[in-house]
Amino acid sequence: MHGRVVLVVLTGGLTPVGLTLLKHLAQRGAHVIALTPHPVDDEHIATYIDLLRSTTSNENFYAEQCDLSSSPSIHAFTSRKRSKERETKTP
Repeated sequence: MHGRVVLVVLTGGLTPVGLTLLKHLAQRGAHVIALTPHPVDDEHIATYIDLLRSTTSNENFYAEQCDLSSSPSIHAFTSRKRSKERETKTP
């Protein structure tokens, strides 16, 4: 998966089963963005992300706030993601 862009939408990504799946994807080099309805600066979320980065040796592991039951939240997430991609592509 190294060098590939893989999009996986996983509900419950920060549950025990979800964390196991995300860990395996990260170990294979996937760029992982775990969506959570909770603020990403929440101590538990930050701890999960730090732990997964260190145990998988994959720094491309992030969390973003997005409540998949809320259209405005999904729209806000996709807008942030598009904005970040444009910033990255701009010379």
